[in-house]
Amino acid sequence: MIVKIDYINPKGDIMSRLLLICAIIILVFADSKTGQSAEPRTVYSIVKELHDFDWYKAQSIEWRKIIDREPENAKAWLNYYTANRMAGITNRKAYTEDKKNFKQLEDILKEMEDHIKGTFEYHYIRCWNNGPYTPEGEKDLLKALELKRESNELYDELAVYYEIRRDRKNFDKYLKEWFDSGDPSPGLLAYNYNVLQSVEDNAIIITNGDNDTYPLWILQRVLAVKKDVGVLNISLMMLDNYREKIFKEYGISEMKIKKKTPGTMAEILKHIVKNSGKRPVYVGSTLNSKFMEEIKDNLYITGLAMKYSEEDFDNLSVLKNNFMNNFALDYLKIEFSNDITRELVDRMNMNFFPILLKLYDHFKISSDLNGKDFVYKTAEMIAKKAGNEKYLEYFK
Repeated sequence: MIVKIDYINPKGDIMSRLLLICAIIILVFADSKTGQSAEPRTVYSIVKELHDFDWYKAQSIEWRKIIDREPENAKAWLNYYTANRMAGITNRKAYTEDKKNFKQLEDILKEMEDHIKGTFEYHYIRCWNNGPYTPEGEKDLLKALELKRESNELYDELAVYYEIRRDRKNFDKYLKEWFDSGDPSPGLLAYNYNVLQSVEDNAIIITNGDNDTYPLWILQRVLAVKKDVGVLNISLMMLDNYREKIFKEYGISEMKIKKKTPGTMAEILKHIVKNSGKRPVYVGSTLNSKFMEEIKDNLYITGLAMKYSEEDFDNLSVLKNNFMNNFALDYLKIEFSNDITRELVDRMNMNFFPILLKLYDHFKISSDLNGKDFVYKTAEMIAKKAGNEKYLEYFK
């Protein structure tokens, strides 16, 4: 998952100093929860709760101790695997080199088979490791579902599984169950509500990862928010059969990929924006900037998304209307639930800064002191919660 602000379209008529925001990168691992835990704690994916490498290392050690005492403890295996997987994401080099405290994921799977084979955790971990879009992952997902009918761990995998098959009935079913469980982050739902409000009707929006895709699906399929907008996850577009289905459904010309390379996602993105027909295309603010390099001169910020247009587009009025009239902003001020994902939400909210900087300049030039004050106070609130007050210096 990438949560960053690393591109501002020069066509957006933003003051030259605003381009400095291109240097703002909100690393999901920087200033995260630190400190070595003295006792084992539930380890979640970094898309839900973020910690630093040392925390995952400590958890790997603690859960390994439990496994050595209780080798048939399936919960311990799940937390041990998760700690190793997240450590590898936060610091791949350190994880690979520290063979004393970590194991490679495939080795964990092999060892796990001797002790907890046939359990829910066994099949869930295997599905997570292989992906629900692989034959192996599919078998393990369905077996895990059979063993534990209601499980928050499975909902994201089930959503992907039924999405790539375009099975709307089961896709909607499990998204509703997921929402009803109370597990989805209220902050992420609010953020992504604003993403949908950033795009026009019947548009296509390209998303990056978990936290800018699953909430959109829930908002659309469960809460009926802008159901006409097509959500295309750039990672899922790498699956040939799924991409062919989506392109045919959306009227996008076929794209054959002979060999997948690091640049393939950028090529897919370029193909979509060039062949979308009458459907406008937007990219989410969280999309990896490397994918946008070839099209960046034709992107215009409209909120928490950027519209692709080959013609000049006066986006200020659209941006202003979206932010002032369409966005849900109360969640920035106060939270009424214990949201375990709040830290990640606070970091994602820094994606408001390009909006706020552009509007601040607009209100300043037009001598709208109330608008200028509202924008600055919103920026101040976001920056403080994210621990990024230094970026307030751009409001001068």
